[in-house]
Amino acid sequence: MGSLGYRIDLGIESTARPGTFLAGVECDGATYHSARCARDRDRLREAVLRQLGWNIVRVWSTDWWHDPAKETARLHKSLQEFEVVFAESGVAQPATTNVPKAIANEFDSVEEESPLRNFSSAEIAREPLPGTTPYVIPSYDFSPLPSEWMYEHGQRANIRERLVRITAAEEPITLTLAARTVLSSYGMAKLTSKAKAYITSIAQAAPELVLVDDVLWLTDSNREDWSGVRVPEGSSAVKRNVDDIPLCELENGAQLVLKQNLSMPKADLARETAKVFGIARLGTNVASRLDEAIGRLISSGRAQLQDDSVSLSS
Repeated sequence: MGSLGYRIDLGIESTARPGTFLAGVECDGATYHSARCARDRDRLREAVLRQLGWNIVRVWSTDWWHDPAKETARLHKSLQEFEVVFAESGVAQPATTNVPKAIANEFDSVEEESPLRNFSSAEIAREPLPGTTPYVIPSYDFSPLPSEWMYEHGQRANIRERLVRITAAEEPITLTLAARTVLSSYGMAKLTSKAKAYITSIAQAAPELVLVDDVLWLTDSNREDWSGVRVPEGSSAVKRNVDDIPLCELENGAQLVLKQNLSMPKADLARETAKVFGIARLGTNVASRLDEAIGRLISSGRAQLQDDSVSLSS
């Protein structure tokens, strides 16, 4: 339920008047993380919902994981307070679906920080290049474990086993993405520097794994000849952040683009490679990483640069 692309995760009905919404519960799940930037998430989103008449209560996954009883009590207390106000005023649910013009205009103007170029959905939604495969996130059946267990010595073998399974299913995979997958099985959402260093030490000590350029491979994999390019397909496809795509895969993507175009300016090659991976905004971070990948493609001898134009090596 919601309006203008905003949705409420959970609507709570009034106990006094069934069928009438008392409040909306916002969680930091897929809806929260799909907001286009922090300003959109934290200010415009709530402003729109409150202007539509919703009482909003936020529930954070980390707080719920660490102390669900406390969060339940806090949520229940807020709902009781809303119920009292409702009983006195008779107003608790949205009275309108019209978004105030000032807020709607501000929503329309929201952009990613430091964009260099935005692509329309029509530019992104096109047939995948020949030589690409769909990017699919495997379903892991890891047993959920308490977060406080992760740093216990006995868990190193368990973390190593999970890293090996993740790598076998998704190689090459960036260490950061693999580490976040491991953390999620311990109920942890944030990859801290401490957690990454800890998981890195386990990966480096694992005889089944090789860590190259912050990317995990199985030891017996043929890394030199890997030519994969995994791309999102379909309206519900998963799109990776540019930092979660291995540089070698970005290189391969740029090479596929060149195979279709023979030669093109370096900036155009970066733009077209971004679109291959479903990246809709060529911001400074994306541009920098793609520039590094194209530079590696040139340094490897697979492509050549002449007068700022890149072409495949003959």
